[in-house]
Amino acid sequence: MDADAHEALRKRLEEFPIPAVAGKGILEFLRLAYSTEEAEMLSRFTSFQRFVTIDEFSRETGYPVAKVSDIFYRLAKRNMIRFNQRGGKDVFCIHPFVVGMFEAFFSASAKQDPVTLVPAAKAAQDYFDDAFHRAASGSKKPWARVMPALSPLVSHGDVDPERYDGMQSVQHTTGDLVAKGTSLLTYGAREIGKKVAEGKIGDVVEMVKADGPLIADAVMKGISSVFGLGPATVKTVAKAPAPRDPGTGRTIPIEGAVEARLAIYPYEVVLDCVKRASQILVTDCSCRKKNQLLKDAGDTSHPRDCKHPVEGTCMQFRYGSDRAHEYNAWGGREVSPDEAIGILDRCEKSGLVHMTFNSMEHIEFLCNCCPCCCGILGTMTRYHLLQPAFVGSNFTPVLEKPDACLRCHACITACPVHALHDGSTGTPELDGTSCIGCGACATRCAPRALVMKKVRNRRPAIDSVQAHVDFANNKS
Repeated sequence: MDADAHEALRKRLEEFPIPAVAGKGILEFLRLAYSTEEAEMLSRFTSFQRFVTIDEFSRETGYPVAKVSDIFYRLAKRNMIRFNQRGGKDVFCIHPFVVGMFEAFFSASAKQDPVTLVPAAKAAQDYFDDAFHRAASGSKKPWARVMPALSPLVSHGDVDPERYDGMQSVQHTTGDLVAKGTSLLTYGAREIGKKVAEGKIGDVVEMVKADGPLIADAVMKGISSVFGLGPATVKTVAKAPAPRDPGTGRTIPIEGAVEARLAIYPYEVVLDCVKRASQILVTDCSCRKKNQLLKDAGDTSHPRDCKHPVEGTCMQFRYGSDRAHEYNAWGGREVSPDEAIGILDRCEKSGLVHMTFNSMEHIEFLCNCCPCCCGILGTMTRYHLLQPAFVGSNFTPVLEKPDACLRCHACITACPVHALHDGSTGTPELDGTSCIGCGACATRCAPRALVMKKVRNRRPAIDSVQAHVDFANNKS
């Protein structure tokens, strides 16, 4: 019965855009994170986007209200179910495995049963080593993206932190809105078709309840824009330099500076998250916490020699009137914008990489990742699946001042994906196919000979919902 409940939960998680595929460690992690009773109840959720009240879940599943209330609040206290408030009522939703269950479990490790921490860390690492690369890669539209380090952009004069509060708008085009509606509709039709083929009509009803309004809203926005029935753009506010003619070309030896300057848009700069958020929380890094637990327990089956900071490095952002609650803060603490910028600077100096959803609007989290521990960056580096898993930034390192280069190789050592090597003249050269545009190299360049320059204009999805659905729709 125990195995059946947790396998049912895994199969439910497998239906989400970033699936929890069958593999070593996944069932063991779920068994340690959830009781049989909890797993059975969570497996009744049909969407990772639809929040429901306790009464709604009880009515739709047949579970007694008292039992649902007991389990939901028990899980919420551990951050192991998604929690929010709607119209003055508490609402709940299942976490996907990533980003969700895994991060909440280890970032809020103080809320978990201490007996489960080390075995859960081992189970999670087994899964990342064995199967996660299959779940999180293989799409033409990756779900995650890299944001460049802020310090090189500041030092080069592209971004002024003191003045980054202007009102130059970045607009979502009609095409953006149509793309969102189309991708959601395609995903919904495919998933409903699978359920019908399996004879799971009840699940189809729940899916329509869960995602129907979301799909309809996106489709209607797109249709309205096409036929002039509504606004053709949705604006976000943040400052960006005035656009110039786009540059071209991928730089292989990085001594050739990119001549043209492309506009730097708000969604490309980590500072925009800090400036626009109404609340910022920092949490412990779940990936490095996992590895710290293994190391402290003397587990040598997954050797990861990591010297990067664990505490207070990853961030959650809230917008407007939305505020974090102890049930969804993942053990985080609130910080000011200035403190957040200081944390980002500390992370950059440590060589960490800023990663988030491949979306523009309301970025909800920002991870500061290392290649030794990170479930995404680390796993995909080991499997040589960087670009299929996430998209690099629109920036690339350029040796703008070759004469100032000290030939110290600090930039080469700093690169988390080994995209730089020693050139024939002792200056660094770039493997453009491996570079993810994180800026770790330029951050370490003391004389500022190496700078980050924008060389392309890849646009993310509008929001995290579309990013997830685009990823699922475009898997090979």
